[in-house]
Amino acid sequence: AKLTVVAEPGWLSEDLQVILCRIAKRSEADCLHWGSGFGPRAVSAEELVRSRRLLNDFCLLSAPASSLDDALALLAQGAARVWSPNGASILS
Repeated sequence: AKLTVVAEPGWLSEDLQVILCRIAKRSEADCLHWGSGFGPRAVSAEELVRSRRLLNDFCLLSAPASSLDDALALLAQGAARVWSPNGASILS
């Protein structure tokens, strides 16, 4: 079975985000999915880099992108997966 943790970074303080990453790592989650699209904001570059550092490649990171440049930046910052509600416009 695969375990995916879905979290909204906009509703969590920095301390709670660190705790969430530690819980995901200890529970051997396969993927930490930052944002479902229903939160107040998307994950920031700083939050993504901090999550990657805390998870040490034990867990994949997934983050939402709004454009091709955004998707490429997220991948460069440590996201293993990028998703978007407007994938067709990104691919074109």
